[in-house]
Amino acid sequence: MTFYRKVIRLQEYDYSQNGAYFVTICTKDRKCILSRITPEPVAAGLRARPQIELSEIGNIVEESINFANKNYGCITIDKYVIM
Repeated sequence: MTFYRKVIRLQEYDYSQNGAYFVTICTKDRKCILSRITPEPVAAGLRARPQIELSEIGNIVEESINFANKNYGCITIDKYVIM
């Protein structure tokens, strides 16, 4: 079985130039292995807000993002979400 990826890059755009890029990376089969959602303890009269607790693998991903920010001067990761 041969798989083909859809080309989503702009034909004439030079991706080596400085710019802001939105990148999405998914786990294999979209498995939930990076974090889990846990409820925050309920305070008097307030509703619980869900909190994200990173798994061991999620912590490795976050460490890798921080490492890239500190050690590669050519990139800056301004915002990220690990779900």
